[in-house]
Amino acid sequence: MDPLRLSTRTVNGHALVGVGGEIDLATAPELCAHVAGVLDTGVTRVTLDLGGVTFMDASGLTALLVLRRHALGTGATLHLAALPRQVRLILRVTGLDACFAVPPQSGSADGDLARRSAVADL
Repeated sequence: MDPLRLSTRTVNGHALVGVGGEIDLATAPELCAHVAGVLDTGVTRVTLDLGGVTFMDASGLTALLVLRRHALGTGATLHLAALPRQVRLILRVTGLDACFAVPPQSGSADGDLARRSAVADL
């Protein structure tokens, strides 16, 4: 078992939540609680960097949907980034890629957040 690892950075009202390890029945509630706490701080955008995710089951998919709904309820947007191949595949097979803006390639969300912050500062 690969334990869930979470980290958060906030820049100019945008939060980047790094997610690593397994997202399953045992860890999905922890992911939801963490990201809901971030959303409740008033950020306008949360990006989940899923680059470190090694496994995701139906509980993980449900967690993403719950967080999407929570984000909409707070007036924020939820984005996915750096999706591993298996996560991208499960989103596509289930049709949930239509619910999320799934990026065309899996790069680091860190660089994207830094670029957006630099542009916002101009």
